[in-house]
Amino acid sequence: MIWIALVAAVIVIGGSWFVAKSMRTRLIVFVAASLAAGAYLWLGHPSKPDEPLSGRVSELEARATKAPDTLTASQIMAIAEQRSKLKPKDPMPHYIMGIVLQNTGKAREAILAFESALRRDPKNEPAMVALADLLFESSGKVDGDVLKLYEQARQMQPGDLRLGYMVGIGEWQAGKRDEAEALWASLEQKAPPGDTTLRDLADGLFSMSGEMTPYNQTLYSLAYKHDPSDARLGYMLGVGEWQAGHEADAMARWKALAEKAPKGDQTLKTVADDLFKVSGRVDPWTTELYRMAWAKNPDDLRVGYLLGVGEWQAGKKAEADALWASIEARTPEGDPRQKMFEALKETFRKDVPVTINVPSTAPGGPEMPPG
Repeated sequence: MIWIALVAAVIVIGGSWFVAKSMRTRLIVFVAASLAAGAYLWLGHPSKPDEPLSGRVSELEARATKAPDTLTASQIMAIAEQRSKLKPKDPMPHYIMGIVLQNTGKAREAILAFESALRRDPKNEPAMVALADLLFESSGKVDGDVLKLYEQARQMQPGDLRLGYMVGIGEWQAGKRDEAEALWASLEQKAPPGDTTLRDLADGLFSMSGEMTPYNQTLYSLAYKHDPSDARLGYMLGVGEWQAGHEADAMARWKALAEKAPKGDQTLKTVADDLFKVSGRVDPWTTELYRMAWAKNPDDLRVGYLLGVGEWQAGKKAEADALWASIEARTPEGDPRQKMFEALKETFRKDVPVTINVPSTAPGGPEMPPG
């Protein structure tokens, strides 16, 4: 019972970056994990004595069974470390410590913790998947031991679609593109209506680097075929086309989607914002999305200002200054957006990219209040 509660608490605190699948979810996870990290640093390393929490472990365990979402990272670590001493052959304390370590930016220690769990139980599927995900995040490759871990986990959990998709990535990276696409297509056919596994995986992969790999473009394409009503997937396919040098195809796709969008639809702006959060820049493809969103709603001053950022970064500094000046003239005195606009202009005029302080490449970037 205690491990179910602690796993629930770990998920609340952060889970793993790659398991927290969508771009938006990853941002929420980062904020929660950051808050927990401050408490964890007070404790330190799992090998360090767990004072001042050691005397309260029984109390914390009782709380874990009743309200796991109230535990901090340091409290979870204290419970797991105490359990590892009481039951040295139990893999779960090491798995829990690995998850907390991963979400406090200690990837190397997390890998050791997951390996420690697997030494105690080589068939521990949660530790197996967590280790495979973390190794994949570190290298971007599903090969060798990483592929074996995913294959083993899939044998144990044949209904877990994500594990199958990850095995397919390994096949694609090994040059077996046809086999990978066949596997992904078969998995999509098995997916129940409304299942978002493929979409969330594609989002997670894109968030790791901000670059659309060929296999991730294929995943987005499959997800869009599965749910053509999800315009966001169509916009992401356009991002892949633009990054591959097919700007005209991307623009045609985006314009068709924008024309079909219902009145008041925010998808176009949301996609542009997500891309900005991933890279900390307004890249050329993001600039065009902001331009389209600005054309649809010229009263959204924030979108217009970010369009100006994209123009500035593309070397069109006179156009950016003119656009910023027109927006500033329209911004009411005392409007909180004035400070944000000034900060954006100051930052990007110096050509300083927005810093995203996260333990791995993931959404972050400037806070963006509503337009």
